[in-house]
Amino acid sequence: MNFPREYQLDEKTGNWTYKGFECVAHMTCPEHGKYPCVYRDADGLYHTINDKRCPICYRNEVIEREIGRACIPARFKTKTFENFETPEAWQKMAKETVRSYAEQFPENLAHGRCMLFLGNVGTGKTHLASALLRSVIEQGYTGAFVGAGDLIADIRDTWRPNSEM
Repeated sequence: MNFPREYQLDEKTGNWTYKGFECVAHMTCPEHGKYPCVYRDADGLYHTINDKRCPICYRNEVIEREIGRACIPARFKTKTFENFETPEAWQKMAKETVRSYAEQFPENLAHGRCMLFLGNVGTGKTHLASALLRSVIEQGYTGAFVGAGDLIADIRDTWRPNSEM
């Protein structure tokens, strides 16, 4: 099961920790099973976790909310690396390059590396860009989908003397 990183399960004992603190109460999600809902901090105080909600359900809700805010075109909101069909070898290479960039996103971000998608209509640029953005959001970052035409128009708008940008 893929719980958020602040939750840790000791495989040997079956005991949970949350942000390093002992979990003392659990609940059961019908979809994801047992999860911790209360922890005891270093001072012995008890705290509920995410209003006792399943952390996987909660994380998925946050991801879907952020995807909704990211301005991904409607027909591309569900696009992933897994559902990218790659009939051509060069498309497979592009997919793996973008997937690798996504998997190494924290390092790429820290070093200021970006990715630019260029190509003819119908080659998979929007699908791969949407999959990349989804992956980045799933890692806890935020982002926005901006088409080249919109970006250029926004830049041009800043050139006006009375621009608010």
